[in-house]
Amino acid sequence: MSDGLVRRCSKCLRFYPADSFPWKDKGRGYRRSRCRACTNSVGGIWRALNSDYGKRWREAHPDYMRSYARKRRAADQSTTTKEPECEPESIAVTKSSTAQ
Repeated sequence: MSDGLVRRCSKCLRFYPADSFPWKDKGRGYRRSRCRACTNSVGGIWRALNSDYGKRWREAHPDYMRSYARKRRAADQSTTTKEPECEPESIAVTKSSTAQ
């Protein structure tokens, strides 16, 4: 949704509509200085050069990963649904109560 504003990309130096630049801080209305195409190409190059970055970081920080996994398991267990703690007789439905 372009509002008529034109900006210049700081990498390729081409002019684009303002909505061709990704948000930097949407709440404040700030956009990045590089167009989407340049932003994506830089990100792709970084990912290609650092494809094992996450693996190396996890291996370098085993204590953090262990505590993170522990917290996630605890959170998952607290959100699972439990069986209702009531007697089966108290929830029994009779024919007379449903035939109204």
